[in-house]
Amino acid sequence: MTSKNEYSIAVLLPTKGRTDALSRSVKGLINRAVNPDRLQIIFGLDNDDDEGLAHFESEIQPWLDEKEIAYTAIGFEPLGYARLHDYVNTLAENSSADWMFFWNDDALMETTGWDRVISSYTGQFKLLSVHTHRDHPYSIFPIVPREWLDAVGHLSQHQMNDAWLSQIAYMLDVYQRIEVYVTHDRADLTGNNKDSTYKNRIMLEGNPANPGDFHNIGVMTARIKETETIATWMKSQGMDTTWWENVKLKEQDPWQRLKENDINKQMVQFHLDGSGNPVAKSEPVLVDTKSPEPQSQKLYDHAYFDKADGITSWRSGSLKFGDALAGLSYAHDITWEQLVSAFPLVFAHNEHGRGESVEHKFIHEQLSFLKNNQQRTPKRVLEIGGGRGEVANALKHMGIDVVSVELGADAEKWYQESGRHYFGNDFEAVVPVNLPIDQAIDNLDLSHFDTIIMVESLEHIPQDQFDPVWDRIVSQFRGRFIVVNWPDYHPIWVGRDASPEEHCRLVDDDLYDAWTKQAQSCVFRKGSHLVLQF
Repeated sequence: MTSKNEYSIAVLLPTKGRTDALSRSVKGLINRAVNPDRLQIIFGLDNDDDEGLAHFESEIQPWLDEKEIAYTAIGFEPLGYARLHDYVNTLAENSSADWMFFWNDDALMETTGWDRVISSYTGQFKLLSVHTHRDHPYSIFPIVPREWLDAVGHLSQHQMNDAWLSQIAYMLDVYQRIEVYVTHDRADLTGNNKDSTYKNRIMLEGNPANPGDFHNIGVMTARIKETETIATWMKSQGMDTTWWENVKLKEQDPWQRLKENDINKQMVQFHLDGSGNPVAKSEPVLVDTKSPEPQSQKLYDHAYFDKADGITSWRSGSLKFGDALAGLSYAHDITWEQLVSAFPLVFAHNEHGRGESVEHKFIHEQLSFLKNNQQRTPKRVLEIGGGRGEVANALKHMGIDVVSVELGADAEKWYQESGRHYFGNDFEAVVPVNLPIDQAIDNLDLSHFDTIIMVESLEHIPQDQFDPVWDRIVSQFRGRFIVVNWPDYHPIWVGRDASPEEHCRLVDDDLYDAWTKQAQSCVFRKGSHLVLQF
């Protein structure tokens, strides 16, 4: 890589509400540089920060002019700490330097000649990291080559710029510690600068259920996608990406270098436990390296359903009690309590209340239970996401008209196998509508159905595909809407216990709350089970 930039290093410095601290930080940085004429300082200031603006104009500007330092000041409508990345991305776009150095108004440079150390790496595609925070393994004050910005069009997509860039660098094996020392003069580290700027910080970390949290599965997936984008650029430049390729093959621990650098064991990440609560984890979580993509017929082929959840019950000749039979029970106005009471041994030791049977063929006993306890008789059912066709064929066997939508490549074959498996060779199996639901819905009049049922399928349908379907349900459908999974398997986030390609949308209480408000009434709700009346 050859330099085409005007300066060696652009210092990116968003600041708010700090005066003396800013002066100490800027002057120390410049005074310890050996080639200050090769520096470019780019400030970001909020337009409503009267004190900070006045100090900049009266103290910082005159000093920089006297020293003949190149600088730019960019005014912002206040974005807040949660959008710190938007500040630095804008500052970076206005830079013209080989390196971009993230700097803070509470940072103090300790190394004379720091700029020469950084410049010695020019031409190398590395994320440089100074010594600070007891040698935290992240690059707390990231130093990024210009090419990083050129490759992806920004530097960070999250307020935690240091963590965002460091994790990507570790996954690409381009992290480099350098012999530059910085003191982060922050209140929780040194006791200094315990001001409103520090106290009012909003940190998006530690609650992965929040879509904006650094450890939320969607944010993690975006990081993976960005890593792949940079790797593609690296390959186009003839750089070695073997480390990343091996990470994708699961032959390389992406965090090996991070663990080696975490000499003081400072890494604390978070993941969600089975109840959806954030739990500390000692290292980052790497989700599947593939980004969520639209549903694929190829993904849901015959081999997929031969291993997917529910196959144990299928092989034993039963409907899975905790979701398939539960959904049919709700369609017949039979309660969860009645179901559990009727089959106590099945539910006694089943994880998440899934009700998986391995003992004997239950199907006829299950259908007799529905017939003998029903308080409602569905007449025309729409099933969304039929899988192997167990529920659809059971409904048909009961004399109920059913339309079942399933996009799987071998859906018709599975439905035929399930029909024969459960009800004998003479049974005429349901023929599925073999399309994604957002396409199938165009040919369906929802006003003709009295029941819509989704069994273990909602989390498999991308939100942008299901949203228009939901709008049609709200506007056209009048009847009972049923969503079931294992009752205690809730929430389901993108990539939970499956690749993000399979579990590709968030299903949680916020979604259920919103849907419930749009229905006439909520008939029943328990964990993943939701029964609404329209």
